[in-house]
Amino acid sequence: MAQSKATIDMMDRLHMLTAKQLADTIENGVTTYDKEGNETGTMPAPASYIAAAIKFLKDNDITADASSDRFDPLQDALKDLPTLKDDGEEQYYN
Repeated sequence: MAQSKATIDMMDRLHMLTAKQLADTIENGVTTYDKEGNETGTMPAPASYIAAAIKFLKDNDITADASSDRFDPLQDALKDLPTLKDDGEEQYYN
């Protein structure tokens, strides 16, 4: 008799594979191909992957404190980017 429901092990594996695929695609981008099917490089992950990852994290109650060390690379990347004050003048994070 065939099982009618997925086992816990199957669900755990699917969860792990989903997390790995989302992380890999966001980190490494998506492979691009020419009309003949030859690989031409990569492009950044589409917004849909980022949205799927955000939903995946939210659905699994994964949160992080804004002061977490995990955000250091993001803060470092942002510190050199200008932002605009309400009056239109440029300002920087640092």
